Amino acid sequence: METINNIIDNIAKHQTDSDSSEHIINSAKLANFMFVDETGLILYKSDSFCAEFDLVRDLKSIDELQTDPDISLIIKGMNYNKTDRLSLELLFYFVRQSEVKDYLVQINRITLLNKKFFLLLFEEPKIYKVFENKINTLQHALERGNIPVLIADEEYKTKYVTQNFEEILDKNIEDLYDKPIFDILISYLTESDETILLHAMETKKPWSKVISINHPKKENAFYDISITPEFDSSLRKWSYILSAYDITDYILKNRTLKKEEARLRGIINNIADSLFVIKIKNKLTNFEIGNDRFFETFHIDKNKFDASLFEKHFDVDLWNTVKQMIVQADQSKSKYSSYKFYYKKVDKYYDIGITYVDNKFDDERYYIITLRDITVKENYEKHLESAYAKERELNKLKTLILHNMSHELRTPANAMMGYTEIIEDAIESKDYDTVSQISISVKEILGKLINLFTNIIELSSIESGEYEVEIVRINCNQVLQSVFNKKFAEALSKNLNFSFESRDKNLFIKTDWVKFEKIIREIVDNAIKFTQEGSVKIESFLNEYHDAEIRIIDTGEGIEEENIKKILEPFQQEAEFYTRSYEGNGLGITISHKLTSLLGGKFKIESKKNKGTVVTLTFPTVSPRPTIELE
Repeated sequence: METINNIIDNIAKHQTDSDSSEHIINSAKLANFMFVDETGLILYKSDSFCAEFDLVRDLKSIDELQTDPDISLIIKGMNYNKTDRLSLELLFYFVRQSEVKDYLVQINRITLLNKKFFLLLFEEPKIYKVFENKINTLQHALERGNIPVLIADEEYKTKYVTQNFEEILDKNIEDLYDKPIFDILISYLTESDETILLHAMETKKPWSKVISINHPKKENAFYDISITPEFDSSLRKWSYILSAYDITDYILKNRTLKKEEARLRGIINNIADSLFVIKIKNKLTNFEIGNDRFFETFHIDKNKFDASLFEKHFDVDLWNTVKQMIVQADQSKSKYSSYKFYYKKVDKYYDIGITYVDNKFDDERYYIITLRDITVKENYEKHLESAYAKERELNKLKTLILHNMSHELRTPANAMMGYTEIIEDAIESKDYDTVSQISISVKEILGKLINLFTNIIELSSIESGEYEVEIVRINCNQVLQSVFNKKFAEALSKNLNFSFESRDKNLFIKTDWVKFEKIIREIVDNAIKFTQEGSVKIESFLNEYHDAEIRIIDTGEGIEEENIKKILEPFQQEAEFYTRSYEGNGLGITISHKLTSLLGGKFKIESKKNKGTVVTLTFPTVSPRPTIELE
């Protein structure tokens, strides 16, 4: 074939006649060929042709050749049918040697100077046998190697197909031969795939596509089909090699892996706790996976999450805690550890658990970290602790009440018993004036008992957390003035200098009016009670922190510094620590202290023995508004 193409190219290039064609042909060093016209007249025959066939140079027509089939009839048939190319085997009869030889003849119909000619090339079959053997060997290798191959010519028509490719497509060679590869593949392609394939074929570019085969012989089979264009420089023609690789196992395994991955992710996402996995390899930390709850907890958009910058999405304290736990896990023999963590940003408590799995093959370690929300549990435990602490305080208070009631009740009870005896004697002697006087004393004792019971009930309510307050906006100076007016006569009876001074007339606070007045009254009561001479002063002003500050100052006996905290406890008087010179149950100052804290204020006592005492109360101020006014 190469020989014929070279002859045709040279003749077409020179556009010459038969006289000069001999020079062109001989210069190409070609053998065993001849030129004939449409009638079979021999225009030229090569020397090697004459030598091969033992012919004389004056052979005029192919009719003189004895062949089977008749070569002259073949030429006439090609001329009649306007066939341009034909290849066939024929028998050549050598009359002189009385022998017959088999030759392969390639006939090409060409046009020179507007005339039709035929170029005949004769080659012994043994040359083609070599090629045939090589082709058969190659085909055998392809078949034995189980490599599906299809070869198409420059017109994309199928010229060769391996048997296993036929099996893949479930078609015979008759169904595939001379059929364009596009038509063979079209049933496996989408419209976009068709466009891409056509473009690749037009531009002579490689093309590949994974296709699914479904027919009785091949169910759920997947093949990677590729087309590789090849250019034969000797023939100056393109051919196309279509190969197929069975990737069914890979696809099915990949599907299985994806299904397993989806199943595992579904399991992970249904875990109530936040979960994420960290991989450490060569001291490099990488984020592997996190469940939906993890992204919800840290308010991370999964679509915008950059795993390479995952540390930026963590709270600093949390990430430092996790890193420390990883270090401890590496140093510890235990594969699991936990830590309670308070996440300030969301005001929640988490139980952080960490474990790890080693991949020894790749020298990797995977840390599995879970965050369990224990906020409800933690708050419940705190509530229990608080309730337990209150219970202990109440029990302590009950014990203290019972302990002190023996004294606080026994004294007035004894007095009542004595008064009863006096009343009986006075009635017998008809001394009704004495009975009247004793009745007044009995009423005083009963009043003190009622006050004691009231204070005990009030203290119990405060300690139990069940004390109710009604917050209003008031000018605290009004309450101070009211208490001053009510206590003025009592202070005057002891010849005390009792005064009230307000540096700022409008000191508005939010508090419980009744409870606030009780606080002031109890403190003033104590100041007057423990001051024998000198003064008791109430003053109010706006301090440097813009809080309402109230001071009750007396020049009484004062308190030792180490006893100040003790008098804030129920049933305590400083005098009890040496001698008790004053009546009272010691609950007034305790209730005042606790009520001040309950109403959002601050309570402070400063005192020196034999110098006097200053009780300071501070409350946050509010803007003035119309409110309840004193009548």
